[in-house]
Amino acid sequence: MFVSARAGPRLEADGLRPAALVMRVSTGYPGLGACLARGQDVVPPTPWNAPESRPDGPFPPGAKRSGMPEDIRWKQRFDNYLRALAALSDAAALARTRPLTPLEEQGVIQAFEFTHELAWNVLKDYLEYQGVGNIIGSRGAVREAFRNGLLADGEAWMLMIRDRNLSSHTYDQQTAREIVGRVLAEHHPAFADMARKFRALYDDAGTA
Repeated sequence: MFVSARAGPRLEADGLRPAALVMRVSTGYPGLGACLARGQDVVPPTPWNAPESRPDGPFPPGAKRSGMPEDIRWKQRFDNYLRALAALSDAAALARTRPLTPLEEQGVIQAFEFTHELAWNVLKDYLEYQGVGNIIGSRGAVREAFRNGLLADGEAWMLMIRDRNLSSHTYDQQTAREIVGRVLAEHHPAFADMARKFRALYDDAGTA
């Protein structure tokens, strides 16, 4: 069982390649339950421990923790972030062509939750790689990312956190509809801006 939606224009012009995600009753990925899809393929997250080269960044490099190096961690998490963002981009494209059904609105909310979780963890991982420590939770990651020039609008990201906390109350249809409206109009563009910023950091690392 899955919900399918054909995508319109997405982020391809910015070099972001959308992926296909489908809703399956048996899905093993929390938060993807009703994710809008393109096609019929499941694209699971890639392993978070594949080797990558270390990027340069705007901060002095910090010491690496034991275990997975931070340069690998943030880049692999970013790859997963792009996959989640692609599903949300499909939903945004569909919403421009017709009103979404209640089930599709739930799919938008779950795609938003998954994308947001990956987003703040990408920020945290990258900041830690650059030597910024003691980051606690999504608010701490957003504050430090804004302070260090990784996010242009810190207030918009704080409002995003508020909507993420409200999204657990989507049994209220009016609340759900309001969150979907803000996700499509405000949060999705903010996610896309972050993707462009980190794509540049990623590409710079590959040429360093």
